[in-house]
Amino acid sequence: RTPNADAATRRYVEAARRHGVDPVHMSIAFVRAQPFVTCALIGATTADQLAHALAGLDVTLPPDLLAEMEEIQALVGYEEYFDIERRFVKPETFVPPQRRNP
Repeated sequence: RTPNADAATRRYVEAARRHGVDPVHMSIAFVRAQPFVTCALIGATTADQLAHALAGLDVTLPPDLLAEMEEIQALVGYEEYFDIERRFVKPETFVPPQRRNP
């Protein structure tokens, strides 16, 4: 957990609500929109939680919400992303690793 995690979470939830998007759905939609993500992992302990999370699969985030999310990210210091080898890379420089033949 980073020092800015709580502040970032509050800001993301506020942004989602301002745009009329459920925060859970916003996070799932954001993860699925990233070009380097092959799947979104969710955690649910009840059938209701699972159904709620799965409803996020149908959400497409509006450009103005995505822009606000990027602003929040810059404010709280999460500008970089991890690549598969846990190195930080900017999204525009990310190159997926090549598959190795066994």
